[in-house]
Amino acid sequence: MNSVKLLGAVTATLLVTGCNTGQPRIWRVAYDTSRVDFVDNSSCYIGNRVPQARTAQSNYRRDANWVIWDGVADQSGQLKQYLDIGTPKFKLGDSPEVVVEDVIEGDAALRSFTAERQVARFGPMERGRNAIETLVGRITVLWDNYNPAATGLITINSEYKCVDNGQMQSDQCPRGGGGDPVGREAANCSVQVSFVARRIDVTQATNYSNNGCDGAGCSTPVP
Repeated sequence: MNSVKLLGAVTATLLVTGCNTGQPRIWRVAYDTSRVDFVDNSSCYIGNRVPQARTAQSNYRRDANWVIWDGVADQSGQLKQYLDIGTPKFKLGDSPEVVVEDVIEGDAALRSFTAERQVARFGPMERGRNAIETLVGRITVLWDNYNPAATGLITINSEYKCVDNGQMQSDQCPRGGGGDPVGREAANCSVQVSFVARRIDVTQATNYSNNGCDGAGCSTPVP
């Protein structure tokens, strides 16, 4: 009789410990966007002038569903992980908009995920120029831990670069000032915001989307 009870206990243990084997981890995340929606750093604006018109807010948080899953080790033995935070957009002052469109590869040991996108184009078009502008958007998500109640930091960087493309004025970057104003996104900015996350428990039978979600459509966690 005792042996039957023991076997039952072992079976139950296997079921419990194996229920999440291989399953991506799903997190319910909240973070403060007040420093993003209105940046108070003058260097983030053209002419270093903080606009007088602003929207102040307190205790509002952006909610999101994030997904993390394990990858494989690279040639150096570093284990990769992948983080999907949906497709949020961040507009920091007058700097170029930072748009997240894909999953972010990261270092499993450091719990750090960084992605960067550079877009080169001719412009500024609104100034009738044909110089070469480069817009750089970078996002880093650093987790303090992967506990059921986790915390971390989001760092958003936006950079603008412009180089002349010829000797004609139409091929050169605007020099700034009233006589030759720069383009609409000619500023650099960096903002950090903290986040809190709650892991959503799942089983092998849980249906989930491998896409993260950010914004109003995330009010109901998915699974």
